[in-house]
Amino acid sequence: MDKSNADAFVAIDIGNTTATAAVFCNCREEPGRWEAAYRGRVDAADADSIADALTNCGVSPSGAVIGSVAGGESAEKAAAAIRSVCGIRALVADCAMNTGLAMGYKTPNSLGIDRLANAAGLFALYGGACIAVDLGTATTFDCVSDGGVYMGGAIAAGPVSFRDALTNAAPALP
Repeated sequence: MDKSNADAFVAIDIGNTTATAAVFCNCREEPGRWEAAYRGRVDAADADSIADALTNCGVSPSGAVIGSVAGGESAEKAAAAIRSVCGIRALVADCAMNTGLAMGYKTPNSLGIDRLANAAGLFALYGGACIAVDLGTATTFDCVSDGGVYMGGAIAAGPVSFRDALTNAAPALP
């Protein structure tokens, strides 16, 4: 890493179909970015690829956070890549951590951290009642009250899932 930047951090999102890592400086993205199709877990080659992307971005991040809906093993491999390249310990986010939102959802352990992070980020940005919508593998809607209480939400098939289902169910449609 060429230069140290106290305002730089790494964020890694390990989703259902894609794993993405990005470096943010002064809360703006993009000295470096990595993305890969997800194969059910982050493997050693993916961790090496994340490490290479971080090495090539030219910034020494002072912090890192990992969110994974795929489970602990993938997050731990990504955390090891961060530790080996940047010399920092990554925070592995989960639904039990303090997000700035009160929990009004009865079973927070059943939430994906992506849903809670989306809602917390949107509330932090706008400071009032909001609905976070994420169009990924699934389409999720997550609601936060005006007082900052995570209320829950809904999950539907994502755009690609809808397209695939429609194509299979109605092959005569273009």
